[in-house]
Formats: sequence, structure tokens, C-alpha cells
Amino acid sequence: MFDFSFRRYYLLKLVRKHLPLLKGTVVDLGGKRGTIIDETQVVRYYILNIAREAQPDILALFPQIPLMSSSVDAVICTETLEYIY
Repeated sequence: MFDFSFRRYYLLKLVRKHLPLLKGTVVDLGGKRGTIIDETQVVRYYILNIAREAQPDILALFPQIPLMSSSVDAVICTETLEYIY
């Protein structure tokens, strides 16, 4: 089934507009597999999520991210706004 909503449409449009800024190693906090960027655009693309069904590369809670200091060039948080009160 195709996942489409107006929120998703505008989210993807915004991310694609800024895609050239994403270089090197990118971590998508709260992201889902294959939903935001073409993984070939960056050197490494990791998805961090607390939900196994999202098929993350890193299963962890923020801010307890198991990555070395200064090992990430960019962080995006495209699927997290609804969890911030």
C-alpha cells in the first residue's frame, strides 16, 4: 500500500529541497526505512528509532545514542514533531 498524506508530501518536498546540505554521515532520529532520503545521496545513513517495526539501524532512545562523539555530520528529525509537547 502506498503511504500518502499531505503532511508526507510537504515533508518530502522540504527534505528534498535541502538534500544537497546532507553530506557524509546522516542520522535520522525517529525515522523509518526508506521514507525520507535516497540513501545513495550520503556516505552513511542511519535510522535511529525506539520501535523495532520501523526497522531502524540503531534501536535506541534519544539522547542515549550509541555513536562515537563527532562521528555524525548531519542529524534530521523528520518524524518526531508529534512527540514534542
